[in-house]
Amino acid sequence: MTAITKSPLSEAVDVAAVKAESGRRSSGAKVFSVVAPLALVALLLGLWELGHRQGWLAENSFSAPSLVWAELVELIRNGTLLTDTRATLTAMVIALIIGVPVGVGVGLLLAALPRLNSTIGPLLVPLNSVPRIALVPLCIIWFGITMTSKVAVAISLVVFITLFSARAGVKSVDPDMLTASRLLG
Repeated sequence: MTAITKSPLSEAVDVAAVKAESGRRSSGAKVFSVVAPLALVALLLGLWELGHRQGWLAENSFSAPSLVWAELVELIRNGTLLTDTRATLTAMVIALIIGVPVGVGVGLLLAALPRLNSTIGPLLVPLNSVPRIALVPLCIIWFGITMTSKVAVAISLVVFITLFSARAGVKSVDPDMLTASRLLG
């Protein structure tokens, strides 16, 4: 009895065929993967509406989905939603424009200066752990109910995210790569 051996190429073709076959789904499975989540959302919204109408849910805690939809339509119709969305996006863009350079700059500075990092670094973690929602009342007191307070809260988010990412990125560079880049100029 002789053993049949396959070439590496035929084995690779067989593996690729098995993977391709396992990746195919029937049209019924594709339809189910779309319909099932939609049906679940519809069921949950229906139960929520029923719970509100039957009085099972406290009216001051849970509004009915139909009332939420009606309010959304009204906000779109009178233009309030567009105005408020524009204000939020403006605050977000301003926060990104200010926060990203500050966070990246401080992160790079801390990564480049180990003594500064050992001095300031331990203070950053507790500062970052402060919930941003806790800063909202302080920003309102300091800046009033203005765009400035929204931007200040958003900047506090952006600066810490970019600071920690930039610092970690610089520290994770392979030392051999740094040596090679210095040698190559």
